[in-house]
Amino acid sequence: MAGYKNFETEKYLLETLERITKNRFEYKVLYVNISKLKPKNRHPKFVRIITRLFDDLVSIANSTLFVLANGDFAILGKNITDKVVGDAIEKLRRGLITDPIWSSKSSSEFTRVYQ
Repeated sequence: MAGYKNFETEKYLLETLERITKNRFEYKVLYVNISKLKPKNRHPKFVRIITRLFDDLVSIANSTLFVLANGDFAILGKNITDKVVGDAIEKLRRGLITDPIWSSKSSSEFTRVYQ
C-alpha cells in the first residue's frame, strides 16, 4: 500500500509542475537526494525525521513537500529564499555529518534548487 501512496505523490508532483509551467519563474523547487545517503540513513522513519528539518521552509515559503518512492523529496513553492534553503540544508548537514555524502564531491548534488 505504501508504494501506491508514493505513486500518487509522484503523480501529484508532476501534475503540479505541469500546472505551474505558465508562471514557473515565480516558483522554486528544492530537491533533496535522500537516495544518495548510506542505507542506514535512508530508513523510512529516518526520512520522516529529515523531512521535519524542512518544516520551517515549507511553512515560511507556503510550499508543498513531496516525498517520492525512493525517499528523495521535493519542496515546491513561490517564496523559497536562498537563506531559508541554506538554513534547512545546514540543519540537515549537522544531522547527517557522519554520512560520507558531506565529504565527497557529490555533496553539491545532494541538494539542488531549480528555478
